[in-house]
Parts: sequence; C-alpha cells; structure tokens
Amino acid sequence: MFSSRLSWRSVLGVACLLMAAPAASVNLQAQGADEWAAHAKENEGNEGLGHLAAALKAFAGPPQGSANEALTEIIREGWRQPHPEVVEALRQNWEALGEFHKAGGYQDLRLPPADVANFKSAGTPNFLATQVLTKLLVARARQLEAEGQVGQALDTALRAAWIASFYMGDEQPILSRLIGIACLHISLQAVEDLIRNPAADAEVVRGAGSQLYRIDQRIPGMGSAFMVEAAIGRAQLPEMHTEMRKKMEAATPEQVEAELAKLPPAQRAMAKEMMNLDSESLLAGHEKVWRAVLENMDRPYRERETMDSAWFDRLSPNPIYNMMMPNFLEAGTRDDAVRARLRACQAARALRIGNAELAASTKDPFTGDPLKVTETSVYSLGPDAADQQGQVLYDPTNGTVSAGDVVVGR
Repeated sequence: MFSSRLSWRSVLGVACLLMAAPAASVNLQAQGADEWAAHAKENEGNEGLGHLAAALKAFAGPPQGSANEALTEIIREGWRQPHPEVVEALRQNWEALGEFHKAGGYQDLRLPPADVANFKSAGTPNFLATQVLTKLLVARARQLEAEGQVGQALDTALRAAWIASFYMGDEQPILSRLIGIACLHISLQAVEDLIRNPAADAEVVRGAGSQLYRIDQRIPGMGSAFMVEAAIGRAQLPEMHTEMRKKMEAATPEQVEAELAKLPPAQRAMAKEMMNLDSESLLAGHEKVWRAVLENMDRPYRERETMDSAWFDRLSPNPIYNMMMPNFLEAGTRDDAVRARLRACQAARALRIGNAELAASTKDPFTGDPLKVTETSVYSLGPDAADQQGQVLYDPTNGTVSAGDVVVGR
C-alpha cells in the first residue's frame, strides 16, 4: 500500500537526502556514548574522547524552570548573586561535569569521523547534553571567578571552548558543526570577560592566547562540513531513488496524486521534480551544485558570490536546492561570526599583555582586513561588512546576515 509514511520517505526522502540532513539527524541520535567509548579504546591516544563519552553517559538532564534563565544571565554577566537553582543543577551533573572538564584538558581529543560508506554522520550521542554541559561548565567558571579564582576560571572556560572546537573539526557533518558553533559562542562569552579581568595574572592571560590560537587553527573552513554532507548524499542517493521508483510503480496514479496533495506547495513541486528524474540525472545535478557551493565557500567571505535563488536556478532546475540550501549557507555565516568573536578575543588578549602589533595583525574573517580596535573594544564588521563603530552589536536573532559588529570588550 502506498502509505503516507512511505510516500513521504520515498518521494521527499530522496530530495532531502541530497542534502544529507535527515540522515545526520537520525544517526546522530541512533549511536550512543558507548560507541564513542569503544572508539576511544580502539584508537590509542584519544583518551579525551573516552572522558567525553563518560560525561554524556553521566548527564543527569537539563536544568528546569528558572535555572535556565539564570544560566544565561550567569554566562553573559557573571555570578553576581546567589543562584541556588544553578548550584543544584551543578550538583546533579557534578560527575558529568568532572568528565567533561577532563576531556577539555586533552590536546589530542578527536571525535569519530563521519561514516560516509554506511550513510552515517559522526554519531554525536546527545546534542542537548553537549550544549547543557557546556553551559554548566561555563557557569562553574563564572562561579570560580566570583570566588576570586580567576586563573582557574579562565582555564575552565577555555576547556569548554576547546571541546567545542572538536565538534567543528575535519570530517564532521553540519549538525556537529552547528553544536560546536553554539558551544564555542557560549564559552567565549566568559573567556572575553575573564581575559580583561584585572585580577587575571598576566602569565595566565598569556597562556590563554596560545590556547585561543590553537582553537582557531584547528577549526577548518565550513567547506569541510559541506564535503561530508555531499559525500553522504552521494552515497545514499542511488538506493533511495530506487526505493522511490518502486513505491511509485506499485501505486496507482490516483494514490500518488492523493499523497502529493497532502504536501505543502513547495514540497509538492519538489516531489514532482524528483519523480521525473532518473538516478543518473540526480547524481549529475548533485555533483554540479555541490561543486559550485564548495568552490564558493572556499573563497574569503567578501569574495563569495551571493547564493540566492537565481544563483541556484542557474545551476539546476531542481527546487530542492532553493528550498534547503539556505539553511546550510546560514550555518556557514554563523561559523564565520563565531570565528570573528574568537579572533577578537585573541586580539583583546594581545592588547591585555601589551602586544599591540599582534592585535593589529589579527584578521577579520568577514573582510580579510585587521580587526578594528578602539580604546574600549576590538570588533569585526560582521556579516553585513558595514562599520558600525562597535556601537551596534551583531545579533543573529535579528537575521544571520544583519546589521551589527561582533564586539569584544578590552
């Protein structure tokens, strides 16, 4: 029977798997922390992954109620008042946080690569746990800062940032990359304040610069994640297209039309387009579009062509690209934005120890020019590449490409 569930998977599944996002979301949850632990044992010298797996297994769950709002406030502004609800959340996750903290101390921590041959992404066991543990570890750093242990606080925040960078590493899919971007942003909010804290020892701040530089160097361009997604889609496409054709042939024209009628207009158009293509045409279109996207994303931000609807229409008549690619491209811009914040932290750290020359040579990923420096801040021009003098703060909730500078205080 041509069921609604089967029609959605067989007709739209092929289209979506061109982008590989559904495969990533399914497999990211299907593989667990036990698999990461086994991978760590099989690969000598990757003890950090074992601690990360242990942290995810020990995760006691996210904070509830007012603790979530308090966490956001602590990360952004510091631990300025008693927060019993956050203290309780730290207590409940103390074992997991201990393992998470240990994982951040391993310079050779590596996540398993995407399993392209078996249509699998990198198997991140639990995105929620990773993000919550990052928030809790950064909150712990803020707690240490409030207790006067600024050096230990900075080390703790940098460990969280270091872990985030591995989710953004080579052979990781876009979903892993996105959680890394979010966690790195969370971590850098604390790092920024701790670097400029007058109580921070100069040698501690100097050492932080080395770690920030390592984080920047170990994060490849977004094209790395796009290559993984393209490879997964390429591997899945023939099998899924064959399944789609079988379902189509087993159904009557009336059944097909009835199922298509249930879809929103844009998805209906996409499904019809996919039904009219053979596997060879699908693969040829897949290769052509992804090749163009990868070439464009490898260019510096200011030299990239605008990949709008007209750009994709010139490459392929298939509506899938106009429908789904903007999400991937938006991820690329957010990746540049968090790298801009990372580099602004590096420049602010250099100024803190009196190295103005190093600060002046740190490049803005959006313009390719040195970051802007004022008496009170270091800033990137942000995705719109317009100089707001550091007075308008970039906020992706206003739109990934929106007005505002990426500002770090000094």
